[in-house]
Amino acid sequence: MGQGIIKHDNAISSWITLCIDRDGVTTTVLMIETDLSLNAEDPNYRKDAVDSLAAAAVAYVGDHPHIDAIEIEQLRQGSLDVTSIGD
Repeated sequence: MGQGIIKHDNAISSWITLCIDRDGVTTTVLMIETDLSLNAEDPNYRKDAVDSLAAAAVAYVGDHPHIDAIEIEQLRQGSLDVTSIGD
């Protein structure tokens, strides 16, 4: 699945995906999951690390002109447990 496109200490996984709008226009997106807080109001927010990750993503896209956008998402904390399926 191309995990690990971006080489950065805080890029947990990365891959290419497509976004298609209602008119059928396709956008190629570099998706990155990070362990960093992306909320500047969070006490754990590290601007220097976020900026470094963003710079690595921008550099990658600069070398791959078919990519139209970048999306960086913070990993969700905790796990999801399925307790029952159906009735």
